[in-house]
Amino acid sequence: MTKRTAFPTVSLIASILGIAIIIFLFTVPRNYLMSVTYKMRAAALNAYNAVLDGNFETTDKNISDMCEVLEQSEKTLKLFLNHEDVDELRASLHSAQALSLIEESGNLITELQDIIRILNYWDDSETLNIYNLF
Repeated sequence: MTKRTAFPTVSLIASILGIAIIIFLFTVPRNYLMSVTYKMRAAALNAYNAVLDGNFETTDKNISDMCEVLEQSEKTLKLFLNHEDVDELRASLHSAQALSLIEESGNLITELQDIIRILNYWDDSETLNIYNLF
């Protein structure tokens, strides 16, 4: 009689765990980032259109919504993204909020375009996918 080793079982378990980790890395961070940027982009576009219409109350509400979304997800975003990028978005949001309070439409449009640019950058380059790996 031959003695059976545990190697095939351990190898199978290690392979399953490796595949599960790879699937996790390709799905969860991307889905989380896309959901956060979707909410923020929608609010930024609404604020942008409100500035063009001259409705600063709606603009202020949308910017406050973006700040709230960032506050809720900031720690998690810093796990997936560069800290400087998250800080840059926070600075742009606070600047846009201050400009909205004083109703400075020209500079506010520029800040909102900067916020949209940052969000587009995150979606395009900061997600883990096969294209970005190679």
